[in-house]
Amino acid sequence: MCDQPLKYGGKEQRPKRESIALTEDQIFYHKLKKEKEVENEEEEEERDKEEEEEKEKGKEEKEEEEKEEKQKQKQEHKKKKMEEEKEEEEEKKKKKKKKKKKKKKKKKKKKKKTIQNKSEKQNSSLGAGVDPGEFLKLPSQSD
Repeated sequence: MCDQPLKYGGKEQRPKRESIALTEDQIFYHKLKKEKEVENEEEEEERDKEEEEEKEKGKEEKEEEEKEEKQKQKQEHKKKKMEEEKEEEEEKKKKKKKKKKKKKKKKKKKKKKTIQNKSEKQNSSLGAGVDPGEFLKLPSQSD
C-alpha cells in the first residue's frame, strides 16, 4: 500500500522514502567490486601493452629480415656480375687466342704457298722432265 500513490489535494504524490544506510557487508562488497574493476583495467592495460610490444618486436624482426634479404640479393647480384665479367674476359682471351692461332696458321699457309710457288716457277723454267734438285747443282758437279 505504501508503493501506491496517494492523492493529496488532487495531486498524486508518493510518500518520501527513508534513506536506508548501507550495511557493512554492502560497503565491503562495493569496495571489493571497485578493486576488482581497477585490477581488471590494470591487467587489460598490461595485456594491451604486451601486445603492442610484441607487434613492435614483430615489425622490427620483419624489417631486419627484409634488410638481410636485400643484403643477400645485393651480394648475389654482385657475385653474378663478377662471374659474368669473368666469363666475358675468358671469352675475349679465347677469341684473341683463336685469332692469333688463325693468323699464325694463315701466315704458315702463306709461307708454304710462296715456297710452293717458287718451286713451281723453278720447275717451269727448267722444263717438265728436269729434277728441281738438279737445277741447284753447279755445272762442275754434274760431270
